[in-house]
Amino acid sequence: MGILDAPGLTASQAAANRYRFTPDKLGRWRKALARVRSGAGNAKLLCVGDSTTLGYGGTHNATAPVLDGYPTALSSLLNKYLVTAADGLGIPGISGTPETRWTPTGNWARDPHGFTMNSCYKASTPFGGSLVYADSRINADTFDVYYLISGSAGTLTVTATGGTPSVVNCVGTPGWGKVTVTAASAATSNTVTCTAASNPCYIVGVEPYLSTTKQVIVGNSGVVGSTAADWALNSTDYGSIPGIKLYAPDLTIIDLGINDGTASVAVNTFMTSLQSVITAAAISGDVVLKTMLPTGSAVNSGANATNEPLYVAAINALTSYPVADYFTYSQGSNALYALGMQNADRIHGNDAAYQDVAAFVFSALTRV
Repeated sequence: MGILDAPGLTASQAAANRYRFTPDKLGRWRKALARVRSGAGNAKLLCVGDSTTLGYGGTHNATAPVLDGYPTALSSLLNKYLVTAADGLGIPGISGTPETRWTPTGNWARDPHGFTMNSCYKASTPFGGSLVYADSRINADTFDVYYLISGSAGTLTVTATGGTPSVVNCVGTPGWGKVTVTAASAATSNTVTCTAASNPCYIVGVEPYLSTTKQVIVGNSGVVGSTAADWALNSTDYGSIPGIKLYAPDLTIIDLGINDGTASVAVNTFMTSLQSVITAAAISGDVVLKTMLPTGSAVNSGANATNEPLYVAAINALTSYPVADYFTYSQGSNALYALGMQNADRIHGNDAAYQDVAAFVFSALTRV
């Protein structure tokens, strides 16, 4: 009996939690795992979501929420029991969100572009200073740096520790771009330094990895406060949709709905936005729909308690995709809170909750 068959669930709950985790729904993910095991290449797993994906509410909330998010715990489980895996994509948080991996100086500051049009760093006049990315958890010698391209952008220089600087002309057709830089050797202390000489330049993410080891790279792209509509902003070339397409995940886990519920977004509107994100992710790989941590019934005068079950029902009705129905599995946030797995705000999980989410998702993925 796996975690998805935990005691106390009704037959319908157990069935919902195992919903469509079948080989035919995750063929490209299986192929990607086989590629890693054979040493032929890496696999990318992208976790799309809001603050509960980022890990807000965990122990390290005051410094770097990403340390406690379920994607990091999922990466650890994959590494221990299934295939070599490591944390990957790092994106700048929105202004005011704690983040220790990014150090901006001089002309670099937060800017509303990138994932959800709300997670980016921009260099602007007067030019000077640098943007440094460092993640001491990850042993890496290679770094994919994601940036934005525009007709009015400038020249960007990107350098990994001890490596050769790469000069990138960011002028061109509006959209996302990627440059790969290498460090002199693999180390957890390696950094990536970005400088701009003229005109605005934009950095939207860095992914560290080892060139000598094939692995599943787990990217956490959770953005605080984001809704499905924020993720579906495809009227611009600088939002999430082109970013997901360029990142090209082999598997995307999409976890949205809490902030939509707070805003009382109609279920049809929510699903239309969600489908835009699904469609972008499905170009390169498989998609798993994860339902949200249930919000406490007292939050926002009960708006979330009203709306979230409607979203969950609609998500489960999307028969083309596997669903990791954590909302049903958790049996309500009041139950999570009573178990000591939710913060006093009755919205965000704590370390135990995010570990539980990771175990739940991992168990689902091991069914194929």
